[in-house]
Amino acid sequence: MKKLVLLVMCALAAGCVTGSARNRAAADKPSGPVSLTDPRPAVTLEWTSSQTLGDVMHRVGQEVGGSLVLMSKMENRVVRPLKFRGTPYGDFVRGLAEAAGCMVQETEHYYFVYPEEYGALTSVSVTEKLRAEQAGMTIAMAFGFDTPMFETLVLLGDTLGYTIVADNVIADTTCGPLTLAQAPLGDALDTLLKSARIPPGAFEIETGAGYVFLRGPHNPAPADTRLGDGSGEADALLAKRVDVTLPSSMRANGRMEVPPGAAKLRDVLADLSLQLEISVLADKGLGELPVNPVVFRDVPVSTVMDLLIRQWPVAKFGYEVRDGRIVIVRRPAAGQS
Repeated sequence: MKKLVLLVMCALAAGCVTGSARNRAAADKPSGPVSLTDPRPAVTLEWTSSQTLGDVMHRVGQEVGGSLVLMSKMENRVVRPLKFRGTPYGDFVRGLAEAAGCMVQETEHYYFVYPEEYGALTSVSVTEKLRAEQAGMTIAMAFGFDTPMFETLVLLGDTLGYTIVADNVIADTTCGPLTLAQAPLGDALDTLLKSARIPPGAFEIETGAGYVFLRGPHNPAPADTRLGDGSGEADALLAKRVDVTLPSSMRANGRMEVPPGAAKLRDVLADLSLQLEISVLADKGLGELPVNPVVFRDVPVSTVMDLLIRQWPVAKFGYEVRDGRIVIVRRPAAGQS
């Protein structure tokens, strides 16, 4: 299911985004499946033998659509034979959840299916933490089970033309299967966090000019990772606005193909340097640090460096500008200069 549903999102990406950070004209209504245009279609679906929830969600994504989110790690729950004929979407979701021994949360933009013991997830809400321009963005999306969070954020960010990044604590979680018709960005982020079983208190949302950053609540990395004395020349270098895709090889044949895991810092430095048009180096011993796939869109070089370094949930690293180059370094120990 994962690959198939992701292909659906990629095919519809250009037609499913409005209100982007770059003020693109609103796209025409997508000509793709009803699954990403109608949040509550009538449901005609039947299976005559017991199915897993994963199999049912696969068929929902292919044949029905709508806006349905399933918590991760539930794909192997067995559902008895069921038959729906022109059934209202809410009745379908409630019937499916009852057959799987689950609860249903109905929101304005989607239904969330979860086990009763995970009821805390229903309180996840990030919209009030977003800036006005971010809250006004909308997107349609679909993902299969076990999709890494970093992959969902890469595709959201690339589709919206906006920077949405998570630290490794959040980025390395996996999402459950979901389909979401056109909805605000806040709701889209809610569905990802809920499906990945990340309750309130287990994440923080930070926003800045042009970006959203999701992090673990105990990530001690400072918001400003720049070290050393500033200068007018260095400030100008860091103020330049850029687009960065790491690794750049994700963009192939006009589509985004996200790698399954992190690269080593040493393997992306040349790529980063090329896209920033600034030489980026790392001190000895830092080349093994993991860099999850990530996109930065229309943000200053300083924001790229801060968010890149803050992916590592420790207060051990920063960067300096030296002779027109950027160097990723270890932070001095307390009391050292």
